[in-house]
Amino acid sequence: MNMSAPETPEHQQLQMAAQQFQAMRVDDAPSSSIPELLKDGKLTFGEPKLRAENHEAIAERIKVFRLHRARLEQQQQSISQFPSQYLDVLSALCQDSDESSGQLSNRINEVLSPFLRNEDYSDHFTEIIETAVKSIATRTKYGVSPDVLSHLECAITNIPHHLYFWRWEVKDITCLPHQIQAIIHQRRTIRAQLFRSASQGTTNCNFASET
Repeated sequence: MNMSAPETPEHQQLQMAAQQFQAMRVDDAPSSSIPELLKDGKLTFGEPKLRAENHEAIAERIKVFRLHRARLEQQQQSISQFPSQYLDVLSALCQDSDESSGQLSNRINEVLSPFLRNEDYSDHFTEIIETAVKSIATRTKYGVSPDVLSHLECAITNIPHHLYFWRWEVKDITCLPHQIQAIIHQRRTIRAQLFRSASQGTTNCNFASET
């Protein structure tokens, strides 16, 4: 007969919080024009990928960068930082990503690699990309405010992962094409509204258990 391990106080707190978030009911009165944000105790936000690399101007800049990097690899030139003249490319590729810094840097390196790249050089370049990304952008957290936790009947102190999401946001987007800048401004505004609406909705919701 298999005996399950006794639950720790931390595990019990998480279970209680999950049950309360799952049971919460938001007021039916619409508070904004944003679609339903909370469904089955989870934050829902169907934001499409930005895909800035598909923009004609950025796609052309990526081609130019690949040629530049290919020359660096052929000449075996050692570099210590991402080329400043191509920060617009880096900005476009990291903006609005939900990835971790490591995942993001690896993906950007794949996009910016020349054909038949030097793998040793590529590993070093991934590190350079990650450093540059953290310099030009911040990883912003959107979702339910921590103030909502005061309404829960448990001692949990962190918002569960299903009630927030991350986006990389470039500090200075003026280097990007005007069309992309306009889209970024619009998307940031909507995300900020989402944060306020989700927090307000969960603060006003009923945390009573379903019967």
